[in-house]
Parts: sequence; C-alpha cells; structure tokens
Amino acid sequence: MRSLSDRRMNIGIDFLLASGFTGQTTETLQLVGESAPFECIVGVPLRSYASLTWTYNFRR
Repeated sequence: MRSLSDRRMNIGIDFLLASGFTGQTTETLQLVGESAPFECIVGVPLRSYASLTWTYNFRR
C-alpha cells in the first residue's frame, strides 16, 4: 500500500505465486466394477493471482 497526493489516494498491489494443492492428501478408492482399489491425490488446487487496488478519498 502506498499513499499519494497528501494521503488522498492509496494504491496497493497483492499477489500470490503458487502451484499444487492445499490440504493435499490421498484417498484409496474402489469403484463399482473395479477389481482393485487405487490411490488418487485430492485437495483444493492453488492458483496464482494478482490484484490492484486504487482508492481515492474525497475531502475538502
């Protein structure tokens, strides 16, 4: 966050560089019709992002 113009304007940048999964774990499943169980990786995928915030304070 950076203040400009006598603290009337703020600019901020947020970002996250990520890959993989959060809460990553494995599950062993045996589906109907499968002869043997198999293991698969489960979790919530992490994505990279960037955001820019600009605010202006109208005051006298």
